[in-house]
Amino acid sequence: MPTSLMCRSSATVSTAAIPIQVIFVASSISGRKLLGKIKTPRPLAGIAISADGRTLVAVDDAQPSLFLIDTADGRVTNEVRLEGVPKAAQIARYASDNSLIAVSSLNSDMVSLIDPSFQQQTAIKVGSQPMDMAFRGDELFVACQGDGSVHVIDIPKGRAKHSFRAGTGCESLGFF
Repeated sequence: MPTSLMCRSSATVSTAAIPIQVIFVASSISGRKLLGKIKTPRPLAGIAISADGRTLVAVDDAQPSLFLIDTADGRVTNEVRLEGVPKAAQIARYASDNSLIAVSSLNSDMVSLIDPSFQQQTAIKVGSQPMDMAFRGDELFVACQGDGSVHVIDIPKGRAKHSFRAGTGCESLGFF
């Protein structure tokens, strides 16, 4: 199991997020062949794909919702409202074993833990402006760029365990 945690800060990098309403589907990076376009009802903030490749989760940039996309059909099949999250979310991440989806809400200071059937959700308060997340065993590490904290979520208990300072602007996490 990885034991080192990396946090990348954007303090010296200027980036702009441009919400999109169409997901472009390509056959491969090297082939650059457009296979189709998937239209969503509203602009998107982020996307995640399930480990089996069957479900694409698209994060709604306008409302606290997720669009579920069937990759075989290439269409939105469901919209899931994020419970206990008052504002739009930002990033979605699947656990590597497909057992859980985590969604960060930058503007609500919340992280949602969602089962892969999208029937059960837990919203957890974290630091200011949560962005990226990294799974490690029964824990989820959440980078909060607004206050420079990393919050550690106890997944089985569905609550924050503790947090530590990582530097203002910390927005990307990864174990190596």
